[in-house]
Amino acid sequence: MFFPARRRHLLGGVFFSAAAAAASSTAAFLTNTRPPAWPHTAATTTTPTTAAPPFDTALGAATRKKKKGSGTKKKSAPKNPALGFSRASGTWDGCEPLRKWLLDRGATIAGVNVGVVDKATGLRGVTAAVPFGRGDVLFSVPRSKCMIDEARVDQSPLGSALFPGEEEQNLVPACARNALYLLWLGRQGGEGEGKDWSPFTDALPSSADFAADGGPMELWDEEEVAEVECGHMIAEVHQRSGDLRRQYEDIIRPRWQQAADNDSDNRLHLGAPPTFEEFRHAVCVVTSRTFGEGEPNSGTSSMMVPGVDMFNHNDPPVNTRHGLAPWGDFVVYADAPIAAGDEIFLTYGMLPNRLLLAQFGFMLPGLPRHALASDTALVRVDGLFDPEAAPPRATPASEAEAERDWEAGPGP
Repeated sequence: MFFPARRRHLLGGVFFSAAAAAASSTAAFLTNTRPPAWPHTAATTTTPTTAAPPFDTALGAATRKKKKGSGTKKKSAPKNPALGFSRASGTWDGCEPLRKWLLDRGATIAGVNVGVVDKATGLRGVTAAVPFGRGDVLFSVPRSKCMIDEARVDQSPLGSALFPGEEEQNLVPACARNALYLLWLGRQGGEGEGKDWSPFTDALPSSADFAADGGPMELWDEEEVAEVECGHMIAEVHQRSGDLRRQYEDIIRPRWQQAADNDSDNRLHLGAPPTFEEFRHAVCVVTSRTFGEGEPNSGTSSMMVPGVDMFNHNDPPVNTRHGLAPWGDFVVYADAPIAAGDEIFLTYGMLPNRLLLAQFGFMLPGLPRHALASDTALVRVDGLFDPEAAPPRATPASEAEAERDWEAGPGP
């Protein structure tokens, strides 16, 4: 099978970094289980169940130790639980402004390096600059100062202008509202919230980055999508693209235009509505690197965590765990000993390659360790892998069974 050159490497059994050429971060729609499905309709957007990390370990205990002394002493502020490592050790190749921004906002960053982890492909990722033991904290990112989620967006001037109430907010899923916020930040001209968030937004992949390195299938052209030769995947991509187009035409564009008309003194810096292509790109940026938190259909369903989205994905088990800690930070910590120089991974969960390719723009070499039946529908794509590394080809019977399972749903 032939794939256009700019997508072909996605199917060569390598990990994919969404913005490798621009020193950006790996796509990360991460939870402790699996990412939400990728619908763009507000009614069907779900939030994954996120298992609480076992903070009742040495990490958690460190935050509960009582200080010795009389009760009359003035209480000091609690120490950040990232114990034993410099807050700024390691090097971030091409991402130093982002690291400085995180540190200035109270994040703790342990001894990690950011840079190329595969010279043959140019893939970027995170490696250990120092050895880590199980329970050691790698990242601790304050939610209140460093993270973008729908609550922040809905309370912003943009959210108040476009979606002033809960009923209006429910018209558009969280990922789309976050995408609009990113577009709005880019229009601030280095002022206000745009300036505050620029070290993060500048590190996100551009349209050119996605075009050069792959990106979610929603950004592929028709020829590239057709080359997958998987009918269900093609149909899903077309349906999602259609849903996004309807959202834009029926809700986003008219509401943005109305808000701009009402902003006579240009206080909000809205300008003309973003184009559909701009909106689609921003949605793909969000959905390819977002975390979910809470129970399905509640909690936070779209949460961008700067810095954490630079880790590459692998099938579980991996050498880290992550989640929201009781003290309010998003924490990534070692779940196994990690030697200096080793790459550090997060996991999206045990996901089929069809979802990884469609939503994130990469595939793993071969099926997951616990093969999912839905992956057999990608037999033509899997055939592009090294025959020695690829799993056995599906049989007609297994393909038929996979198609029935896929039709029955619910699937990822």
